[in-house]
Amino acid sequence: MHFDTAAFYRFTESYPANSYEAREPTHWLHTQKVRFGLTLQAYLRHRPAETAPAILDIGGYPGSLVKTLRLYLRESGTIDAAGLAGPDDFMQELAGYQVGFYPCNLDPLIGSYASPKELPVRIQREDASYEVIFATEIIEHTLDPLYLLKESFRLLRPGGVLMLTTPNQATLSNRLRALSGRSMYFPLKRSIMYDRSDWRPHIREYTMWEMATLLQDSGFEVVEKQFMDISQDDPRFWGWSHPLLRLARTALSPLMLIPSMRQGLLLVARRPN
Repeated sequence: MHFDTAAFYRFTESYPANSYEAREPTHWLHTQKVRFGLTLQAYLRHRPAETAPAILDIGGYPGSLVKTLRLYLRESGTIDAAGLAGPDDFMQELAGYQVGFYPCNLDPLIGSYASPKELPVRIQREDASYEVIFATEIIEHTLDPLYLLKESFRLLRPGGVLMLTTPNQATLSNRLRALSGRSMYFPLKRSIMYDRSDWRPHIREYTMWEMATLLQDSGFEVVEKQFMDISQDDPRFWGWSHPLLRLARTALSPLMLIPSMRQGLLLVARRPN
């Protein structure tokens, strides 16, 4: 299937966002359209031959990916989402798109406070239930990423693929922070040490080598690795209105030609046959 990037960007403008997808100045899918587009292109490159593959989205809240699979790619097979339990109206909306939702806590090491302690620590599906699993922008929120990856491995059928995206720890902005003596990590006061709510901040970000190592140690074969230039999705870039800030953005943009300095990682991993 050919992926028309311009058509996808137009789709994000008319996409029926729910209130949980709201993000200034519009909604999550539209403000993150570059990352979503690159992820969907990779999915189509590795999509199984099945007419309607069974798909799971781990960390499915607020629903942007599963709704896009239904509305834009017209996927007609089983689509499920899993993650910390969402509000009732969110669950009802997913049901309207024929998307099942499995409440679970796939990081039990930090599930000892708030509501996650009441959730199952496995997705309540049989082994080898899916041809495709998405884990986009979720693994950086986990204390034990191997737990999530091994559960993904269990749920994939032999030959099935895991589509994973996560921030790049070695991005240009992080290198500049380190050079200036600032921390490359999530802001201290918003970290898990201070924030004991259901929200889980970034606990650790990874380099490409580290992420590939975690996948391989979980039993996967890594079949694609891509550094994503998603600077257009970053409000710090498109929100810069001051002329000097625009000049700085222009001056730094050639460094995005160096793949390892880009903002995002995309990896496709296969469960061996």
